[in-house]
Amino acid sequence: MDFEEQEYRARVERAKELMGEENLDAIIVTGDATSAPNYRYLSGHSPRNYQATTSRPHLLLLTREGGAAMCVHHASAVTARQGWVEEIHTYTQPFGHTDVVELFKRVGLQRGRIGLEMGLDSRVQMPIGELERAKRELPECSWEDASPLLWKMRTRKSEAELDKLRTAHEMNGRALAHTFAEAKPGMSERDIYDLCAHALIDAGSNEPPFSQMTISSSARYRGHGTITPFSGPTEVPLEPGDSIFLDTGVVVDGYWGEFGRMAVMGEPSESQQRSHDLVRTLVRRSIDEAIRPGVTSDQAMRDILGILEEEGFSENGGGLAPYDGFPYMHAGHGLGLQSSEMPLVRLTDETILEEGMVFSVELYVRRPDMQWGTEESIVLTSSGPEVLSVPDRGLFVIT
Repeated sequence: MDFEEQEYRARVERAKELMGEENLDAIIVTGDATSAPNYRYLSGHSPRNYQATTSRPHLLLLTREGGAAMCVHHASAVTARQGWVEEIHTYTQPFGHTDVVELFKRVGLQRGRIGLEMGLDSRVQMPIGELERAKRELPECSWEDASPLLWKMRTRKSEAELDKLRTAHEMNGRALAHTFAEAKPGMSERDIYDLCAHALIDAGSNEPPFSQMTISSSARYRGHGTITPFSGPTEVPLEPGDSIFLDTGVVVDGYWGEFGRMAVMGEPSESQQRSHDLVRTLVRRSIDEAIRPGVTSDQAMRDILGILEEEGFSENGGGLAPYDGFPYMHAGHGLGLQSSEMPLVRLTDETILEEGMVFSVELYVRRPDMQWGTEESIVLTSSGPEVLSVPDRGLFVIT
């Protein structure tokens, strides 16, 4: 398990309390070797096998009375039994609806309102056909959305979770600094990307970092006519004066430390320095003036729009990169067992911000040959935001 058993017992007690509030008799959380945030959060078990496959679902059934049973692929049985759940059902492929029904037998549940991961930013990780067959075998059960309950739990981090996040962010900062120190003029985005991948592993990331790494540079625009960072690293050599944006993440026992930093090949020009100073100011002001306990996410975003206007942007954030700008109006996301999770700092999210919530606050400005941005991770506290990321002190200079 990623934590001591008492951490999971506390989560189970909170889940039971919320099930009572939501009038649910039980919840089922699911996962596989590709992704299992809710399953891992409640069970403490991380599905791992030699194939990152979606054909081996793992399930935890938790009742409002505290009954618990897990269904795991036989290859994961040994590690599953090292956790707090005692009732464990194993199967060999293929997974079927009878495996779901077996969990209900194990906890003595025949009827009731059952919560599933059906809502916002959630998914049921088992074959839908098998789930539908299981529902027919359980005619006295109704099926409801458990996503609001699960997000209420996961969005507020415990001190044990924050310790993981602090460690992950320190490692990510160390890896980024090492990458830019080793980079040289003439390298391509691909070369720097590979340098960073090795640095992240050397820093101690528990999982391969490639799913979270993005890189962009003015060399990309020169060679391919685009500034998007979401199309993979290019092979165009970087020249003196080129700017680079590198966004990476380290995983510590499932928890992400994720933020990006910028560098310039050689001494930055006045224009480059102004662009970077601007995005640092926007993020810093957003943290200090807008994202705070007691306000809603959409109100925080409206306050950030006011900051943008004061800093010279047009209505609706004109001049922001598409990722941030109209109609999305996005300035940050939650962070934890996923590199981007609820809640979101945007106009469409009405979540009330609370102490213990963790955010990655990010803003990006569009320039003709480059997207300039920075990102800081924070946790909301009663005494103000605590910055988890290694703070952006300025552009890295590559010589």
